[in-house]
Amino acid sequence: MGLEMAFSKVDITPNRPLELSGFVGRRNKTLLGIRDRIYCRTLMLRQGMTIALVSCDVLGIPGEVSERVNEYAKRLGIDNVVITATHTHYAPAVIQMRMAGSVDKDYLNLFESRIKEGLENAINELSNTTDVEISVGKVNDLCINRVLKRLITNDVIMIRFNGKVKTAVINFNCHPITLGPYYQYVSSDYVSYIYKYFSDRNVETLFLNGAAGDVNPRVNGEDGITMIGERIIKALNEGETASITPQLKARTRAVTLRMKKERLILLKYLYYESLSRIVRTPWVLAMRDWARDLIKSSEIPRERVISIVGIRIGKDTVLVACPCELSSTLGEVVKMKSPFKYTLIAGYANGYIGYVIEPALAGKAHYEVGESYRFHDLLPLSEDSAYKIVNAMAELLNELTQ
Repeated sequence: MGLEMAFSKVDITPNRPLELSGFVGRRNKTLLGIRDRIYCRTLMLRQGMTIALVSCDVLGIPGEVSERVNEYAKRLGIDNVVITATHTHYAPAVIQMRMAGSVDKDYLNLFESRIKEGLENAINELSNTTDVEISVGKVNDLCINRVLKRLITNDVIMIRFNGKVKTAVINFNCHPITLGPYYQYVSSDYVSYIYKYFSDRNVETLFLNGAAGDVNPRVNGEDGITMIGERIIKALNEGETASITPQLKARTRAVTLRMKKERLILLKYLYYESLSRIVRTPWVLAMRDWARDLIKSSEIPRERVISIVGIRIGKDTVLVACPCELSSTLGEVVKMKSPFKYTLIAGYANGYIGYVIEPALAGKAHYEVGESYRFHDLLPLSEDSAYKIVNAMAELLNELTQ
């Protein structure tokens, strides 16, 4: 049975001033204009089952939106949907974070409707592929592990589907923050270079950000965007390329994570409340609001259930998606455990639970482990969450070989 595919692109660029998401330190969060338009891109695949990969140029995917879209997709006859965020910090807020951009309900509703529209468009345009190929390259010393304070080598993987519409799936792990923390224009950041490069060659692109929880670009500004884009393309052109015989298969696994108890919360609230009267930075105000919200909450869930999705594309090629900012070092562990030659990791998928960093690095990852959850949640994940997620991803990959 041959592989069918379709691609759809739906514009989610705001048409009025909204608050941008991503940076607490961005004092003025209202967008001033548009550098490049942002989209929800959908790749639909069918071979015995129907799977949709959706990539949206936003910071993260709200869990409730993911759930509703998945329910809607089943009514369309789609078996599995992976909705990912490119994690750009220059798009309107769709996930709520304290002092990091307020969510506009009308835009959030539009965002959800556009994802559904993309699914509808794609499922009505399915046609046969002629061939599928994979290219793998390495980008050296362009990004930095901000926890370990060292330059790293990033894998970049491209799966190219040649059919009625030529489509490339690009997988790379790096925070799209090249334009800086005070930039106030809508943009997909360095990903925009990749989109344009392939569009100029009549190839549509779907970008999947990977295990980028601790990865920042070491270049910035417009020149940085060009440098990252050129280096990614160069690595793909110089890398290994192989054909893929499609063998589509998908599995989903639910993982239950525990939340830690927050201690001395009243003292923390009093401290931040007092500090906020003197220092009214967005960070201090966010810490104050977090402590206040935690005290006011009468019932706080002590567990979170997340979904890990694995999609086998070919005998040697697999994609595994998780709803977190997985660290690059944990991503390396997943790839080492994978029985597949080529393993793509999609972070920021089907929800958002924040950073997942190995407990051994907690002392060095103070923001990621000890602080970041206060901007979007009330309680931190327990120390065993990283191992539960990595083990679930590895087990799912092994199931997909059967």
